[in-house]
Amino acid sequence: MHSLPLHSGVRFYHEVGFLALGLKDGEYTSSVRATARALREPVEILEPGELRRRFPFLSITNHHQGVFTKTKSGHISPRNLVAAQKAAALKSGCDVINDIVRRVAQIGSEEFEVEGERSGVVYRGRRVLLATGCFTDCRKLLPEHLSPEIENRSVTVLLVSGVPPVSLVSLLPVLPTSHKER
Repeated sequence: MHSLPLHSGVRFYHEVGFLALGLKDGEYTSSVRATARALREPVEILEPGELRRRFPFLSITNHHQGVFTKTKSGHISPRNLVAAQKAAALKSGCDVINDIVRRVAQIGSEEFEVEGERSGVVYRGRRVLLATGCFTDCRKLLPEHLSPEIENRSVTVLLVSGVPPVSLVSLLPVLPTSHKER
C-alpha cells in the first residue's frame, strides 16, 4: 500500500486509527482484544471517562469500553484508490479504458475480449482488470465457473449536531461496532 501512492501520486489511505466500541468486557471488545493479542498488535483499553475525553463528539455511556490503536489502521477512499490504480497503470504503459463494460469473454487460452457499452468497441488483451460496483452480476463480466464473493458489511453513519471543529473530526478513528452490543 505504500508504493502505490508514491508511484501514482494519489493519496487514498488515511491512517486515523481504529476504535472498537462496545459494552465493557462484552463479547465484541473481548474478541477485538484477543485478535490484537494473537497478532501481537498493541492496543489501549479505554474506559468511559477516557473515551469521552479523547472523543468528545461521541455519545459514551458508563457501560462502554473502547479498544484503540492509532497506527496501522485507518480508511481508504475507494475513489482515490481507483484513481491511484489508473495513474499507476498509465505510468506502467497500460491502456485505461473509461467505458461501461457490457461483457468480458475469454476467446483463447490467454486472450480476452471486452465489449464497451457506450463506444460499442471490442477490445482484446491478455489480461483484464475490472473495477466494479455492487451490480457485477447484471452483466456478463465473469466466466460461468466464477462467481463473486459478496460479503454484507454494515456502515456506521454518525449524526453530529452543530459543526464540530475540523480538529476534532480529524481525530475520529475507524469505528466499527457490534449490532449485538449497543
